[in-house]
Amino acid sequence: MIEFSTNKPEADKSYMKRVGAYAIIEDEKKLIAIVKTNTGYFLPGGGLEDGESLEECLKRECLEEIGAKIFNLNNFAKGSCFFYSTTVNKYMEGFGYFFTGNIEKEFEAKTEPDHELIWLSTSEALRLLYLDNQREALRIHSSLCSEPCFLA
Repeated sequence: MIEFSTNKPEADKSYMKRVGAYAIIEDEKKLIAIVKTNTGYFLPGGGLEDGESLEECLKRECLEEIGAKIFNLNNFAKGSCFFYSTTVNKYMEGFGYFFTGNIEKEFEAKTEPDHELIWLSTSEALRLLYLDNQREALRIHSSLCSEPCFLA
């Protein structure tokens, strides 16, 4: 597994750590699944809830955000970034575990109406992703895979 950090914390700030699991899902055209929200663009996924495994978290978040079941998960990287969250108005250490996976074609009803699934090229996703560690995970993934890739 590849480990990375995209930046360092500012010495005078107190950071709340948020651990999450995120998916890099490619379709047959090598487009990347991206969640568009009012806040920005993100990889599908989110924060761990009490007692969840990383895989359980990622599966739950994908159902909530994009209404899709995912499978064939493979954890290929983990990495952090330090940032100020305008959503919760706190300094955060986002610590993400990044997976490749597949998405089922049959969609369920999503429960987060402000989340929209869009498909972007890798270059578009790298330009638009809000969090540095998500961009870095996508860079790592694209450097490892020249064809649609599940890093099995």
